[in-house]
Amino acid sequence: EEAFRAMPWGHAIYISNTVKEIRKYGLGGANRTTELTFEAGSTLQTIGDLAFFGLGSNVAAIGNYSLTIPKSVVSIGDQAFGAPYGTGGQQMRWQGQLIFETGSQLRTIGAAAFGQAGFTGQLDLSPLTKLKTVGEFAFGSMTSLSTLHDIRVPKSVTLLGNNSFSKTAGKILYVPAGIPGYNATGFG
Repeated sequence: EEAFRAMPWGHAIYISNTVKEIRKYGLGGANRTTELTFEAGSTLQTIGDLAFFGLGSNVAAIGNYSLTIPKSVVSIGDQAFGAPYGTGGQQMRWQGQLIFETGSQLRTIGAAAFGQAGFTGQLDLSPLTKLKTVGEFAFGSMTSLSTLHDIRVPKSVTLLGNNSFSKTAGKILYVPAGIPGYNATGFG
């Protein structure tokens, strides 16, 4: 935990394909980082709570590229890529899409995992065929997303937290019938 928390990283963080876990606050607070890359063939399974919290929040823009979550990742923790809530933290300024690799093993996305991350483009959750749990505010306040396309929650989801897509700029949210406890409020 907190291995490199709040280090004054300059430009890029490159995660080797041999890394299996990034623990709580592992690289959190790297607020000057402009690029995050996972090496091809990644074996990363766990991205812990607050692992990349506040990444790039102190730069004009995070690089003009998309963030691809490796297909090997099984769990993304609470606020893993989230911006600092309630502390005056600004929304992270990604200049590309959030992409989940085809064949994704992802089962859990924690609360506010991508909250205020500010990705642009579309949010395609279709590769997440094994996804079971989406935490509250998981994709909350992703207001930079394109409004041209719908957001479809995979049929595999059994728990969708309240306000999972709150203030997200999708056009229509499709949720499979029968998700226990799903609260349809907070999407817009």
